[in-house]
Amino acid sequence: MDFIEGLPPSQGKNTILVVIDRLTKYAHFLTLSHPYNAQQVAQVFFDQIHKLHGIPTTIPYRQNTVAFRRNLKLAPKFYGPYQILAKIRKVAYRLQLPPSSMVHPVFHVSQLKKKVGDLVSVNPELPRVGPDGQFLVYPVAVLKRKLVKRHNSAVVQFLVQWSNAGPEDSTWEDSSVLTRHFLDFQP
Repeated sequence: MDFIEGLPPSQGKNTILVVIDRLTKYAHFLTLSHPYNAQQVAQVFFDQIHKLHGIPTTIPYRQNTVAFRRNLKLAPKFYGPYQILAKIRKVAYRLQLPPSSMVHPVFHVSQLKKKVGDLVSVNPELPRVGPDGQFLVYPVAVLKRKLVKRHNSAVVQFLVQWSNAGPEDSTWEDSSVLTRHFLDFQP
């Protein structure tokens, strides 16, 4: 599964969800309207793929756990809108970011998106960054709890909502990993 975004609108759709069968290499191209969420993607998948092939026995999925999230550079979302202060050569712009921002204010055009209309969802708060320039990601809420069996013992897991992400981007994490990495977090 992958997404092709930023396409010119056609019949109100501007994103293509690409689903490829790993065995037959048969490709499905499903249209979506941006912005979309995980529930809308799941509904399109169910409506279009399930009716043809049934429920897949496996879906490859790489869950971003605490170990991966510590190395995030840019989240797949946009912040702003911010005023353009200057054009720097042909492919870079300097933006007027909040004074508290520790993010460098010059961006390549591929990292920018033109604000069109009033219904564009934006996040005016920039994520916090550490001294090394990496985004600081931390748990903000536990949405669910469950017990899983691992090596003949029960392990408590939490469905964690992360900073700078919505509930649809939540991940299951072992409670021991959370308490080890985030000492102040009380689930």
